[in-house]
Amino acid sequence: MSSSSLTPTEDLLVVKHSHGFQCSERLTKENTNEAQRELLDELPVTFSIVFPQWRGGKEERTFLFGCQRPSFGSLEENEENIKDFDASAVDPNFFDSGYTLAGSTGFCVWAGARFLLEALVVPPTSEYLSIESNKPSLSRLIHYRQQLSKKGLRVLELGAGVGLGIVLASAGAEVLLTDLPTLVRNAVEPNLYLNSQQGNDDPQGDGEEHRKPPNWLRDC
Repeated sequence: MSSSSLTPTEDLLVVKHSHGFQCSERLTKENTNEAQRELLDELPVTFSIVFPQWRGGKEERTFLFGCQRPSFGSLEENEENIKDFDASAVDPNFFDSGYTLAGSTGFCVWAGARFLLEALVVPPTSEYLSIESNKPSLSRLIHYRQQLSKKGLRVLELGAGVGLGIVLASAGAEVLLTDLPTLVRNAVEPNLYLNSQQGNDDPQGDGEEHRKPPNWLRDC
């Protein structure tokens, strides 16, 4: 569902992206240079997120995320998408240890991820700021947005998929991305490298990213 087709209610804020926030997706072979294609060798789809006024400034910032398949419900009607995609290819990670059919859904972008980034990172219009001020139920969203702007937001992402949490880290948050080893190795890490400054593992923007295997169930 397109986020712009929704209307604000007592418990929901829809951020109209008049600031030019836009997403799109293309085949990786058409949307990347040779080095990027080599990095995203087994991720045939590239999902792009463009922030024309990154963090309230005048500079544009683009994030690229390699995916195994097109997104689900994450694009507006006027945003570029892949018309014909061959979904018959065999999943290259099918026989990985601990990998499941449910886990395979992490290799694409879902509408909820786009909506969350839009709500936290994109500056809302004055119209919606006035709605926020009159809706106590939106106080938590306002709090998180303010924490992000002050570089005080800490995020634990359970099921990071292709790693859209990288955007929050670039915006100033401290982000811990977690997922199945196959997703971390074949999606999160390539996309972290792809979006890192000068192609290394330096912190994204002013935020930080930590990567390590979770051990929550080790003693169960």
